[in-house]
Amino acid sequence: MKINLDSPTEEARIELIPLIDVIFCILTFFLLAALQLTRQQAISVDLPKASTGQSQGQEMLIVSIDQRG
Repeated sequence: MKINLDSPTEEARIELIPLIDVIFCILTFFLLAALQLTRQQAISVDLPKASTGQSQGQEMLIVSIDQRG
């Protein structure tokens, strides 16, 4: 029985083009998601104005707790 030891061995090859495509798709998704979030946070709201400029007085509150809570 003859064994052929001179056969060329195929090296494992990592395909980079599909990997780059997936990375660009993920990058595009995150960029679009980040832009959408900034647009939602930039909504202008007209807040009502106070009719009087008087500040409210602060009252001292005393809280007591009995044995039953």
